[in-house]
Amino acid sequence: MVSIAAATVTLADLAHVYDGTAKSATATTDPAGLAVDVTYDGNSAAPTAVGEYAVVATVVDDDYAGSASDTLVIAKADQT
Repeated sequence: MVSIAAATVTLADLAHVYDGTAKSATATTDPAGLAVDVTYDGNSAAPTAVGEYAVVATVVDDDYAGSASDTLVIAKADQT
């Protein structure tokens, strides 16, 4: 039997300003290069609207397990 090894997932790019485009978090892993499934409030599509979104990043690999969670914030843009 092969044991599943622990992987560390780090989330970044969690603060954005609204501009009408989808905003996503960046997930990196240690060991590097593992596939990661990222969801925003349980949805796979990155959000576009102003607000706060629960981000969960989970390693998708037969040999490694790991996850991280945080909050992605899309702030209102300054009025011009």
